[in-house]
Parts: sequence; structure tokens; C-alpha cells
Amino acid sequence: MLDEDGTPIGNIPAREAAVISVLRATGNISDQSGHAFFRAHLPIGDTTDDVVFGPGLLNAMGAEVHLILRSHGPIIQELLTEQLFTVWGGCPNPVDRAPCDDVQFVVFEPPGS
Repeated sequence: MLDEDGTPIGNIPAREAAVISVLRATGNISDQSGHAFFRAHLPIGDTTDDVVFGPGLLNAMGAEVHLILRSHGPIIQELLTEQLFTVWGGCPNPVDRAPCDDVQFVVFEPPGS
């Protein structure tokens, strides 16, 4: 199911029951060889614009963190701010969001899990 902007709608009751949050950490532009460096800090309890949905980071030592590296395709000068600082910036296709793609993914489990 899609919302009025064409964004997939998730299972909100299940997401809320599991206390899932999506947070935006940082953005950068890769060099000609595809290399880029990232550094971010997400404070506990911060509910600023970096929280896409959910209550935010509540328990840093108990959180399972899924880190997703997303490509927003070639630079579009008039959309560069959106490409760097939003989830869907420069992704015009409402179904598959081409040319955007999640290019790397890693899961960090909490200690002792």
C-alpha cells in the first residue's frame, strides 16, 4: 500500500509495538572512485528532524542498529540538499524510487544478544 506521495506504508501497529525508529544519520558525496567518508552522532532521546519515524534512540546499549548506505544517484544541483539530507531526495519514481538504491547494509546487534 502506498500513501498519497507514493511512499510505501509500513505496518504501523507492529512498528510501534516493537518500538522501531528510523533515524537519518548523515550524508556525503562520493569521489570519482566511489569513496566517501561518513561520521555521525545520534544522541539518546533526540527527536529532531533526524527521526523519520518512531520515538528515536532510547537505549543505545540495547538497540539493534541497522546501518543502510543509500545512493541517491547522480548529483542533481537543484535537489542536492534533499539528496544529502532526506531519505527520498532525488528519487522520483514512486514505486522503486529509481535511481536511488540501498547499496550496503549491516546489522549491529546489542551486546549480549
